[in-house]
This record gives sequence, structure tokens and C-alpha cells, in this order.
Amino acid sequence: MSTLWIRAVYALLLALVVALTVGFGVSTAVTGPRPPDTPQLTFRELQSGSDDQQSADQLISVVDRFYQDSYDFRRAYPDYQRNVLVILVLLGVVVGGVGLAVPESFNYLRLGLTLGAVLIVAYGTAVALGPTPNPAPTASPSITNLLAAGSPPGLDFAGRFLRFAVSFVALLVVLFLGLWRLTDWAPRAAGSVPKISASPDEPYNPSTTRPTETPPDALGWRRPDAD
Repeated sequence: MSTLWIRAVYALLLALVVALTVGFGVSTAVTGPRPPDTPQLTFRELQSGSDDQQSADQLISVVDRFYQDSYDFRRAYPDYQRNVLVILVLLGVVVGGVGLAVPESFNYLRLGLTLGAVLIVAYGTAVALGPTPNPAPTASPSITNLLAAGSPPGLDFAGRFLRFAVSFVALLVVLFLGLWRLTDWAPRAAGSVPKISASPDEPYNPSTTRPTETPPDALGWRRPDAD
């Protein structure tokens, strides 16, 4: 009973690490549509864009390309949400199945993996039901709002993989510590042989008696002694 609280805390920690590892792994493999970057515009270009026709045409081309990239991003984002939901649900079922397949002596692992599966499915549901981000400014009274539009560049593949690798190593460490400190690997002691009392006052119980073993020498054949 004294270790019940630490087992519950460990199961919660394991669930969080499992969910983070799976989430980072999916984000490493499935990048989704790339949001448009902030338009390469300056305030001076926006203010002096109408001075000559060439500058005005270049400004219009940059703005049109940004809004087209924003439209393509919003159109492709629902497919990304669907793919993430399917992958996370499948991985959540796998993690939950592994948790149910673990023997009863590892109940803290079973609880942690099951909670991790719930968190994975919940994260996939949140991604699928989330609104589609809009990198373009809406109902902007001034074109200068384009200076802060777009999305900053995210992590590249190396950064995403490093994030997944750190969480995976943390998962291995948590599993090792749980198996090392919370699992009783000692074998069960063999049942002691019941003591047979030679006192005539005690009743005879055949279930507590053991047959007398015949020494090996008594089973062997030997020549009878000569008279």
C-alpha cells in the first residue's frame, strides 16, 4: 500500500512520455502543408509602391502570390488533419493493446500505457476538430498588415527528429526505471514442508505426511550372506 502512490505517479508520467513520443514521431514523419512565409515587403515599399508602374506591378505580384499560397494552405490543411487523426488513432490502439497484453504483475505499466493511448487519441481528435489556421489577415483596413502576416518557419527535419529522439530516450529511461524500481523480480519462496509431529496425542493427517524415501542402496540387489 505504501508504494501505491508512486506507482500511480509513475503511470501518469509514463502516459505523458508515451504521448509526447508518439506525437513528436508523427510530426516528424507527417509535416503537412507548409504555411506561406511573411511577404518580403517593407513599409517603404508599401508606401512608395505607386510611384512607378514597375514597382506597383511587383508589389501586386508579391501580394497576389501570398494570398494564393494562403488559399492553397487552407485548402490542403483538412487533408492533413484527417491523416493525423487516422495515424494517431491507429497508434493509440496499438499502445492500448500493448498495455492490455502486459501481465498483471506490471499493472503500473498497463495503467501508464492505457492512459498514454487515451492521450494519443485525444490529441488526434483535437487536431482533427481544430480550426484551419488562416495566415492571411482578414478584414484588414490597411495593406500594412501584410508586414506581420504569414507564419514563421518551423523546425526542419533535423530539429523535428532531434525532438523525437530526446522524447524516445526519455521513454526508454522511464521504462527502465519502472522495471528496475517498481518490479519485484525475486522468485517466490518454495512452500515449506509441514512438520510431522511424532506425538501420539495429535491426530493423524495424511495430507501433512510425506512418503518415506527409500535410500538408493536398499533398492539394489545384493548377494545374501552365507550361513
